[in-house]
Amino acid sequence: MNRTFISVAPQVMPFSFGEEPSNYGDSTAVQCMVFKGDTPLQLHWTLNGQPITNEHAGIRIIKMSPKLSSLSIDAINGHHRGTYKCIANNAAGSAEQIAELLVNGGCAEY
Repeated sequence: MNRTFISVAPQVMPFSFGEEPSNYGDSTAVQCMVFKGDTPLQLHWTLNGQPITNEHAGIRIIKMSPKLSSLSIDAINGHHRGTYKCIANNAAGSAEQIAELLVNGGCAEY
């Protein structure tokens, strides 16, 4: 008997930083959860199109499980504002969700 395994592409749960802009010094966190899709999966985060690593000032990414990743910021400032994207990839395809982090006052700091 031949068995054919069909790989299922990931689907990512939407996430949000909330409807109100954050203030300098506030904390925030979001989670990227793959609710459908086969493992193994790769989960990646970007900010304004650039990959985020744990070397980014003040941003921490923790892989909670094979289908869950957490991004947190302890003290928001100008260089944290922008579009965050979570990308999930597996052998069958990829999926992504985005959320905008708005920050009150000041200019972006680079």
